[in-house]
Amino acid sequence: MADGTPLSLRWREAACAIRTSYRVKDAWHIGARCWADGATGNVPIKLEMRGERLMLDWAGAPAEELRRCP
Repeated sequence: MADGTPLSLRWREAACAIRTSYRVKDAWHIGARCWADGATGNVPIKLEMRGERLMLDWAGAPAEELRRCP
């Protein structure tokens, strides 16, 4: 996730305000209020370490592997 403050984040065309966050084992669960394409909604987000990989689960979309910038 890029371009955010400690209480906000951006992913692709969405801008979000973080409402809640908590950690369970190797996963961070984030409750966010997001704006994109004129729509606003509450979005559940999960970041989870799987071995050496960081996986992003954004509002039930297929999980994506995030990679470090070179």
